[in-house]
Amino acid sequence: MQSKTQIHWHGLDRSEAMEALILDKVAALDRLDTTLIVAKVTVELPHRHQAHGKLFHVKVQLDYPGHEIVVSHDPSPKKSEQAHEDVAVAIRDAFAIAKRQVKDWVEKRRDGRRAAQ
Repeated sequence: MQSKTQIHWHGLDRSEAMEALILDKVAALDRLDTTLIVAKVTVELPHRHQAHGKLFHVKVQLDYPGHEIVVSHDPSPKKSEQAHEDVAVAIRDAFAIAKRQVKDWVEKRRDGRRAAQ
């Protein structure tokens, strides 16, 4: 699974604990659909005003044969549901959305195959 996962860090140092969390989340997605080609995960700490604290941005890009799923949040403090001051929470939330999208895509693909028969 590690060979399928590319993790990029911007504005913060690499964290082995967070990498392990990301690899675990990607492995869970791979169990939903084993055709995953590559997962690209970017963890970013953009420069922001100190009044809003550190807001982490996590982007998850999942490449499947003929399909791509991208989950990305703007860490704007105006959108409090998307603002994460804890990197683990930001990773968890991004992968929760990605998991829902993978499940939806797998179900649509399955329904398309049933309709074609």
